[in-house]
Amino acid sequence: MNTPIYGGVYDSRFIVEDDASSTIVLPALNQGFFFDATRMNYYPNQQDYLAENEQSSVYLSIINKIGLIEEFYVLENLVDIKIFLLRNPNLIDILLDAPKYFNGHIMNAQLYLELHRDPEENWDELFIILKINAEVHEAINIENKLFETWFSDIMDETRGLLNFEVEPI
Repeated sequence: MNTPIYGGVYDSRFIVEDDASSTIVLPALNQGFFFDATRMNYYPNQQDYLAENEQSSVYLSIINKIGLIEEFYVLENLVDIKIFLLRNPNLIDILLDAPKYFNGHIMNAQLYLELHRDPEENWDELFIILKINAEVHEAINIENKLFETWFSDIMDETRGLLNFEVEPI
């Protein structure tokens, strides 16, 4: 049975207790929280878990928005991306808003999110990958147009934590 459990405080970044339930710890906050393995949802404490249907919780609003992101994008490393977004909630609205800019330049693009890491440099960056059926030169032109019309306007908001690329398939 997949039941959430309270994680307490641990030193490690990600702890899986067993197949039925998991405990996740946010390293920046150094505090445990509830993780529902069935729904892949995170809750800061038992009260928020029990009040899941109450939309007044800012935390649950973030969780709901992350759920919407899953409708637009394929998340390559789901748990790592969710933890990254919980630590960087400023990116969530940007990710939800982005597809409307893509649709203006690319129809039928496959949207992926990939988290790239360099632990030695303490560097994490989330990438939006737009996979399109196009020639390489066309993909480069589309990427340049998206940079000019969209990404250059939001670069400061991303604080170097989000990037994008257009990838021909």
